Amino acid sequence: MGANFEIPEAQSALARLKTTSIIPFAFFPDDLGAEFLPRWVTISKQTTDGHLLELAKAHKAILATCDKKIPGAFLIPARDTG
Repeated sequence: MGANFEIPEAQSALARLKTTSIIPFAFFPDDLGAEFLPRWVTISKQTTDGHLLELAKAHKAILATCDKKIPGAFLIPARDTG
């Protein structure tokens, strides 16, 4: 399993992160302008990822994701199903 999680797997990973993480988990208001994007955002489909990363940084937090392609984010490890 890699960056291509199925929806139920991603939901399970998020639920585990929220209940078992040693890092405090929080949702933040989206109060950051759309003009703040990291330099690695070069195509439109990276816009949301870049925005979420910058939003986390603005709140002195870490973006946790199943997506291996977001530089600077915490990669949620895949659960061993074997």
